[in-house]
Amino acid sequence: MIVNEFDKIKMENVKLDGAQGSWQEATDFSRSLLEKSENEILSLEISDRYRKNQKTVRKALEWKIKKKSNEYLDSSKKHDAELSCMFIVLRVGLHRLIRKTYCVDE
Repeated sequence: MIVNEFDKIKMENVKLDGAQGSWQEATDFSRSLLEKSENEILSLEISDRYRKNQKTVRKALEWKIKKKSNEYLDSSKKHDAELSCMFIVLRVGLHRLIRKTYCVDE
């Protein structure tokens, strides 16, 4: 079984040094993410009422990976097939995707 999990962080929840009030500046910043390294994206600070304990994109991604790993790898939970690979896709803003892959060794 291959699992694909998707999540997103809206630009309105990324701390943009004053650009929060302007959708034009937030859109420009979102486009600029295409030029940033994955580490720079992961280090972005967020403020999301649904992610109170997740203060950065990295923490949000780690939480999602842990939650889904526990969900699919917990031996007490029955699934129709054995997990072979899991992909976590976290979209930040309009364009940037961060992917984390987990594969079970055979």
